[in-house]
Amino acid sequence: MGRHGMGTRNEMGDHLLDFLSEHDLLAANTCFQHSSRHKTTFTGWRKDWSAGRRSNKTFPVYSQIDYVLCRNRSKSLLVNARSYAGTYTYSDHRLVVAKLDFGKIPLCFKRPNNCMLNFNTSELTSNKD
Repeated sequence: MGRHGMGTRNEMGDHLLDFLSEHDLLAANTCFQHSSRHKTTFTGWRKDWSAGRRSNKTFPVYSQIDYVLCRNRSKSLLVNARSYAGTYTYSDHRLVVAKLDFGKIPLCFKRPNNCMLNFNTSELTSNKD
């Protein structure tokens, strides 16, 4: 994962990290520096136990659990990746969008070496036997 992730990683995050490294993938929305409101992809609610057992007070918990995965070699195509709130869906998740620049697509693929082959032309003489 990138250096701009959010929070601490749990066991499932370790499994995701193993999957990413095993398949040479990259979590695109952890590569770009954004404010925390553009990093969080999930909003949950937890009960505030400090207010008492019978209290109905809750507080929001923000986390980053939704990712856009791409190949590591395609990293040069990424322009930006972040989450957007305010979509008209009934979900506690946010929309995660990655912007790509396909004009840089030749940078993703290794070019073959165009080296000249040297032949020993002295051995290419014909025999008249």
